[in-house]
Amino acid sequence: MRRRGGPAHCRHLRPDAHGALNLAALNLANALGAIGGALTIGAGWGPLSTVWAGFVLTTDGLLLSTAALSRRP
Repeated sequence: MRRRGGPAHCRHLRPDAHGALNLAALNLANALGAIGGALTIGAGWGPLSTVWAGFVLTTDGLLLSTAALSRRP
């Protein structure tokens, strides 16, 4: 099998830091959503409470994003 160059040839295939951080944030949000849903069901609030837990977490994320973007120079 013939090699097609070294690392410079595959440079465009490497993930950059922005993509890695984006994926990490997505994984964290997914885990927090599952934890929030499990806590509400465990508290005995029923299956519909997971919708409200998701709403609260989404609102918190939007507020946090707005605050972070408003501080940008």
